[in-house]
Amino acid sequence: MTNQLNSSNNKLHWPWILAAALILGYWCWFNGYPFFFPDTGAYIKGGFSGVPGSSRPLTYGLFLRHTSLKDSLMWVVFAQGILTAIFLRQWLRQYSPKLSPAIFIGSAIFLTYCTHASYYVSFLLADCFTPIFYGCIVLLLTAKMDHWQLVGIGLLAWLSMMMHYSHLMVGLAMAVLMALGMILPLVRTWMSWKRIGLICLLTAAGWGGILVMHRIGGGKWTMMQASHVYSISRLHEVGILKQYLDKACPAGKNWSLCHYRDSLPENLLWDTKTSPIYLTGGWDATKDEYNAILKDIAKQPKLVKRMVIESLNGTVKQFFFFTTEKLFYNGKGEMLYRQVHKYYPNEVQAFQFSHQNGLQELLPLNGLNQRQLFFFFLSLLVAVLMASSEKWKLAVPVEFRRAFFLVLILLVINAMVSSIFSTIVPRYQGRVVWLFILSAGLAAAWRLKHELAPKE
Repeated sequence: MTNQLNSSNNKLHWPWILAAALILGYWCWFNGYPFFFPDTGAYIKGGFSGVPGSSRPLTYGLFLRHTSLKDSLMWVVFAQGILTAIFLRQWLRQYSPKLSPAIFIGSAIFLTYCTHASYYVSFLLADCFTPIFYGCIVLLLTAKMDHWQLVGIGLLAWLSMMMHYSHLMVGLAMAVLMALGMILPLVRTWMSWKRIGLICLLTAAGWGGILVMHRIGGGKWTMMQASHVYSISRLHEVGILKQYLDKACPAGKNWSLCHYRDSLPENLLWDTKTSPIYLTGGWDATKDEYNAILKDIAKQPKLVKRMVIESLNGTVKQFFFFTTEKLFYNGKGEMLYRQVHKYYPNEVQAFQFSHQNGLQELLPLNGLNQRQLFFFFLSLLVAVLMASSEKWKLAVPVEFRRAFFLVLILLVINAMVSSIFSTIVPRYQGRVVWLFILSAGLAAAWRLKHELAPKE
């Protein structure tokens, strides 16, 4: 399969990659400015100050600062489009039955029109790196690449991994899962300890890279300082925190949360006015108490059982939850406006007059959601056919079938990590669905090629 593809690789030079990057940034150009989220202001602040925040690594902030050239945040979207296009080129290079400029650009157009790929490329968030990271893991585990391709994909995977804490968890989960899978003879026939070791090395490099970066920027060896807040908030969402407090507080536990157990707000994590997180000192001040509560909950079998059940339920819910979220409006008094005004003063007007900040009704996102939903369920059908139909197994090369199901496994792991360690929101799954849809499309292309091939 790989040799067949390599014959057309020399046709995809940089002009085609730049063209695909422009297409993948479509929603930014349509909006008139990159999409933004409440976290965007913190990323800008962290990138320019060089000081890591408590809830996110410093990596994306630095990426944002340097790819913008300290001049325009539009350049960030173009850089994200280029990296996505480079990954797309390598993915098609390894797994497409045929590769040409028309197929490459056509794939970028399809992903832009029918999936959320361009939508997340156009966001000033680290989310666009999640499918790149997952795809690079699959390439490292299944693809036949030469030395320079391996180095390039490894570096892209390492960069993408350090963009978000959840990537570290997924990398670790994938390494453990593959190692455990080696118990099965079927897995040992195509997986090697060398490839698993490569994923382990990549994961260690990701964790180590963030630690070193935070040591240089913040003076401390810090990692995921806000995990206790997200975990407590998630336990509150599923009702476990209230169940625990109702028993522990009367029994003599003197937690500060005991004073609020009958008045906990719905949004414990972000309600700055009524949440006890902020009323008792903030994220850093509550760390010791919340970690102690988490340890105490982990010692109670009934609560652990409920946590497991809620985690499974949350994984299923998150797996199928990937529509676009309601876009955030940012006024002059908000943190993001202040950061744009401070570091990108020439773009304040473009920022204020973007569709997101003014006329969101002009953004035809409902149609995009419907198209992606259609192709997602079509992709699930392709997965069923590849798992059960001998004709599909014969038509689709075994190397790609392995890659396809690894993508599906990574989507499940992504849903699990998000629902357990954070919360259930559509963008956590929406950012990665396009990789699954693209893979299903390639499987269908292999099937069609097999049908059209001359019969002996």
